[in-house]
Amino acid sequence: MTKPTPHSITPTLFIAQLLQVVDMCFLQGCPNAPTIAILYEDPKHDRHLQTYEINISQREFAAGPWSHKNLDAGASKVVPVPAPLGGALVVGEASICYFASEQPMKSVPMKPTSIQVGC
Repeated sequence: MTKPTPHSITPTLFIAQLLQVVDMCFLQGCPNAPTIAILYEDPKHDRHLQTYEINISQREFAAGPWSHKNLDAGASKVVPVPAPLGGALVVGEASICYFASEQPMKSVPMKPTSIQVGC
């Protein structure tokens, strides 16, 4: 296995750092490398979005083009936005947010929703 560079992370260390993954998706239209967006919860129960570029030949993850800290506490879904816009939508309990590397974050409030299932 190759030695990680200062800005890369091995798959084992990657998994250890993100034990509370809430959701993840591959982003579309990333020119440098396959890129994933991961919504995760830290030990303080705050939710964050981090992107990682995947270097397949080196078997490493490198910090991606963007990240965002302290999202809606109910954030639960990451949806890739197709190219040419790219980026991702994060669906929370009270908002839907759009994130992309070259654009400011945009957020739209929504009424809290609930889904009831009957048996």
